[in-house]
Amino acid sequence: MNPRSTVFLIYHLIPIFVASWLLAGWTPVANAQTRDLYRITEGVSDSHVEYHLTNIPKGKEVVLANLQGPGVVTYFYFTDEDKGALYPGLVLKVFWDDEKEPSINVPLGDFFGAFNSKAIDYQSLVMQINHYSY
Repeated sequence: MNPRSTVFLIYHLIPIFVASWLLAGWTPVANAQTRDLYRITEGVSDSHVEYHLTNIPKGKEVVLANLQGPGVVTYFYFTDEDKGALYPGLVLKVFWDDEKEPSINVPLGDFFGAFNSKAIDYQSLVMQINHYSY
């Protein structure tokens, strides 16, 4: 059985929000275990979003969403059936307000509170991680 993981971004009309993933330095083991990654496409509203499977070539970036207008990210999550397989080469980059440099540029596991392949629940002013929620 091929392990699977999923990345979702749920939002309410985000200002020029571009999420991109950079795959660099994949190990042969990680390369052999291709993950599912979904990219936001057409059909965006306050209560609905459409997303479709996309592939990331090694060393390349993929835009997951490029949206116009004011708004806020309300829900963004990642699931993975493999413990500790959060690929240190998988980087989340988020741009807004026509900035040239990303406002968020962090390894995916770090963004979701998984440090040294261990899940850490935490809560801050802008983010909450609960690895046991459904």
